[in-house]
Amino acid sequence: MGFVIGMRAVGYTQSKRRFPAFFDSSVPTTATDAIARDGSRPPTAAQPWNGQDLTNVGQLGVGIAVPVSVSHVYEDTASTGATAGLTIEQDGTGDAVAQYLLTGGQRWVTGIDNSAGDRYRIAPNADLSTNTLGLHMDANGHTGINTIPDGTYALNVSGLAVTHPSSASLVRLRTGTNIADLSMDTSGNVSFKNSNAGASTYIDFQSFGVRFRDAAGGNAQKASVTATGLGVGSAFPSDLLHVTATGNANALRVNNTTGNVGIKQASDATHALAVTGLTSIDIRYAEIYVQGGAVSQAITTGGTYEKFIGFTTDAASNGMTAAAASDKITVTQAGHYDVKFQISFSGTNSSTVDFRINWNGVAQNQLHCKRKLGTGGDVGSCSIVGIIDATAATTDIEVWFTTDGTGDNIVAVDAQLTATWLGST
Repeated sequence: MGFVIGMRAVGYTQSKRRFPAFFDSSVPTTATDAIARDGSRPPTAAQPWNGQDLTNVGQLGVGIAVPVSVSHVYEDTASTGATAGLTIEQDGTGDAVAQYLLTGGQRWVTGIDNSAGDRYRIAPNADLSTNTLGLHMDANGHTGINTIPDGTYALNVSGLAVTHPSSASLVRLRTGTNIADLSMDTSGNVSFKNSNAGASTYIDFQSFGVRFRDAAGGNAQKASVTATGLGVGSAFPSDLLHVTATGNANALRVNNTTGNVGIKQASDATHALAVTGLTSIDIRYAEIYVQGGAVSQAITTGGTYEKFIGFTTDAASNGMTAAAASDKITVTQAGHYDVKFQISFSGTNSSTVDFRINWNGVAQNQLHCKRKLGTGGDVGSCSIVGIIDATAATTDIEVWFTTDGTGDNIVAVDAQLTATWLGST
């Protein structure tokens, strides 16, 4: 039998008595070395050890007879509330904390910062309010890393956040059925996926460039940007612009050196535009005319121009207005116009007839023609061909004429006025 080498204080719930304990060995190692709550020895299932052990080697056990470390708290209950586990309570203005210290070195503190909204902290300093380094959590679940949470967002981070996955990393944002995933593989390729109502789109940042797609597979490309150029429907464009379509890998190509364009083929080194197949170009035009006319129009004052009013019929038009009833063509876009006028006419006198084009009431002197009629019902012809620059979006094209004698009459037998848009100014 050994002598006293340790003491155990036993709490007894009903009488609050404390019992000293004596051991047969320096460190209690088995149930037979312990004393039960009522002072008997050894403890039984009816009277288990439920007190504190303080051994001669400085080990403190709470709820356990044989502590395995300097401090050992043991519990074998169904408690899940405030009665379970270890409680560190602060009744004053200080912080409720647990501290970890390497002698002469780093100290870490975890606990409740009483002076900062009762946030839970893990900090690399003794005073939780010294700085914002470490972890902050408020009672509403807002978390801050190296910064105080703003109370709105679930996570606030001050500084760069880096993950080092062994295979791939993934960040997911979600609201209802809408999901956004940001991922990176071990090769450094980054992918952003947006899913909405079952449909997904992707943006991939890879070593060769950026691509946009709508399927997980690599062939369903919508667009891509590489060092070569922009691809639409192509992951690896061959030119500055490379558009592919179903059944045609070269729907549109723009060469990155010459700027030459190919439609349904690669660009041609010689021609600015190379096309495979038939083309249809939208041409804007209008025409008004008279055929077999018999109406006579007289000049009030010789040498003074008057508007020609002999047109009767609107012909085809596109992008501008043919108005034979008003003896004019109205264009609706500024630009270069090819204007043509042809007339076959007769007169009552042997007069010189001068025709010209007016553009919004302004004479276009470069667009005119003259014809001197003979006697006896002579029929003459006259033609005007030229280009006009229209600076106004809405402009009227009209024919004006005069003769060298007052009261001279002409009859427009056949006449046509046409206008064709050639392009912007």
